[in-house]
Amino acid sequence: MDYETLRKYQRIERGSSSLSEISPNFYTDLVALIREYSERYEKGRSSEDGKTLENIKKVALDVFERREQKIIMKALRCSRNKEMKENNAVETEKSLLDGLLKSLRDNREGFEQILAGERVTPAVDAADVLEEKVGVINGGSQDLNMVLVRILKNIPKFVSSDMTELGPFEANEIKRLPEKEASLLSEKKFAEVI
Repeated sequence: MDYETLRKYQRIERGSSSLSEISPNFYTDLVALIREYSERYEKGRSSEDGKTLENIKKVALDVFERREQKIIMKALRCSRNKEMKENNAVETEKSLLDGLLKSLRDNREGFEQILAGERVTPAVDAADVLEEKVGVINGGSQDLNMVLVRILKNIPKFVSSDMTELGPFEANEIKRLPEKEASLLSEKKFAEVI
């Protein structure tokens, strides 16, 4: 895959309300593309290679977030109508979809028990399912320095200890944050570790 192919995927994803078909090796190819431009930039320190690398990451994030949103909406629709039509999700995305779908269906069954006046069993926590799936999406290895937290108060954007920008966050959001920042937010009662 090259930069133009990535831009093509972005245009297709933007123009479609459903998941578009991408290469089954999309994420593997994306890693190779980013490595290629990172190495080119490290060797020559060319501002053009640096800009291209930055653009590749922006476009990749846009494609990922659009696909992620479509997967979440598909899981929600499928949990309501109990049918699963074929989709264009690649393997890592299918794993996310399956986890979300199971969580949503369990939650719906719990609510149906409430409506029937039956004893309520605790629903599966969607955050637990998402935490499990993060490892799959990130290539099978979870970052051990990340902590799952529930945001208690609105938090504006801030810069972490490793100089990455975090936030803004809204109350009741569930987020994975670096351990150091999660601990600090927890101490200040802005978040609680889950």
